[in-house]
Amino acid sequence: IFAHLARHPEAADMKLVLAGKPFTPELARLVDELSLRERVVQAVDVSFEAKVALYTKARALLFPSFYEGFGLPIVEAQMCGCPVITSNLPPMDEVAGGSALLIDPRNEEEAASSIRAALGTLPDLVSKGYENVKRFDLDRMGADYVRTYRQLLEGARA
Repeated sequence: IFAHLARHPEAADMKLVLAGKPFTPELARLVDELSLRERVVQAVDVSFEAKVALYTKARALLFPSFYEGFGLPIVEAQMCGCPVITSNLPPMDEVAGGSALLIDPRNEEEAASSIRAALGTLPDLVSKGYENVKRFDLDRMGADYVRTYRQLLEGARA
């Protein structure tokens, strides 16, 4: 997706930071084949502080995942005021809750086109993201679990 996006003048200043594990040989080869060596930054085993800094300074989080257990990076980014671009697939679309730009990760060119079209409106997603993360407040979630368990127990007793 980034390779398609990087071809356009609107993205001339953009870099892609891949935070996490070291590049696999296949990924390193792909970065070279796509002539993105100067535009893709590898950040290995970033600390909590570095992750917060990356989210805070990023133009957006590009998270075109096909599968996630929960989609925590979406919530992390939104907590830091970072606009989110993510998959239109579950659970990412559910976690984003209408507060992110949703793209189809299976169609890279179309996804890049959607991102280009939305570049000017990405800052509008920040306030929506702050609202969205309220759904994941630990105290609220804990109270919801307790309420659900009580309802289940009361139903079992009936």
